[in-house]
Amino acid sequence: MRHAYDGLTAAEQLAVWSMRRLHGARRSCASGTVRRGLLSDLTAAVVALRSANALMITHQGLGLEIASPGHLALTDDERRLLRGTAASQAGDDRLVEIALFDIAANWRARTSLTAAVTLLGANLGSAGYWLPKPPAVSPLPPAALRVAWLHGADMPASGVAWP
Repeated sequence: MRHAYDGLTAAEQLAVWSMRRLHGARRSCASGTVRRGLLSDLTAAVVALRSANALMITHQGLGLEIASPGHLALTDDERRLLRGTAASQAGDDRLVEIALFDIAANWRARTSLTAAVTLLGANLGSAGYWLPKPPAVSPLPPAALRVAWLHGADMPASGVAWP
């Protein structure tokens, strides 16, 4: 599904542009300065993003759906990565986990994605670009949690990212 690009702040647009560039970056130009000195030393973010994509393809059969840098709509994966980057800048690890759980069910891929959005958020923040903190959401609707509890589900022992 595609989402409108025009309602984003300047910091969010730069984050999306950066994700798209990192996803398509060649190894020879992965290090160094990107966009006139604003984002530097993103080599580790490129490595983490590529590692996560490879793990997702291996374990889930599908990689990240990231558009080209000039595309004017956001993909679902880009929205979730943007939400994860914003939560990372806010220091909310739980929101980062929730945002990335829908993209990468495999924990290794999610760990690499977490590293990538954390590095991207740190670089954006060091350049003065702060993303608005995403609203707190639970990974499952409250009604689903209530039904699981009523049916005697062992919530702490489940493998789902509960709130």
